[in-house]
Amino acid sequence: MANLAENQFNRKCPIVLGSKEASEILKNETVNSDDWFTSVELSGDMTDMYSNANVNIVIEAYKFAFSLLDIPIEEQAFIVILIETVMEYNYFWEPTGIFTMIGGFAMGCHSSAICTDILLLTKEIKMFEKLNNQQLLHTIIRYLRFRDDTNSKIKGSIEEIVKVSEILLLGYPKEIGYNVQFY
Repeated sequence: MANLAENQFNRKCPIVLGSKEASEILKNETVNSDDWFTSVELSGDMTDMYSNANVNIVIEAYKFAFSLLDIPIEEQAFIVILIETVMEYNYFWEPTGIFTMIGGFAMGCHSSAICTDILLLTKEIKMFEKLNNQQLLHTIIRYLRFRDDTNSKIKGSIEEIVKVSEILLLGYPKEIGYNVQFY
């Protein structure tokens, strides 16, 4: 799916492996004097992403991903069963006892990062498709995400920045709160 972002939208997949990769990308970015008047930086964070990623939105994301990939139908069905099983029997230990999640993933669950990365990447592909269809993709100078944190730069007219910001702000699942700071 990362190749899809590169092939279809001519840009790197938004997922970065951590702060080292993100800082390398930022070091290579050029800033022009007109950036102060024609661009905006966004820093975002998902609220309680793992626990708010319910089974329905995770499976919906995987089904969308399957439509983009060449995976046999039997393997697709098996993956869905695995997701349902992990999310139904998702236990975690606290000092006061062992608990089960009533929705989403427990922190520390091995599947939480993988499944939510797929969930968010499928939403990002849809956002980029919408930006491309509205001929606004050129305004995205940078779009990076590590787990539940995003960092982006939009450059264009005020109208373009507003339209792009709206697409980015509303593109993630409504079940997961998305807090964004503009600067």
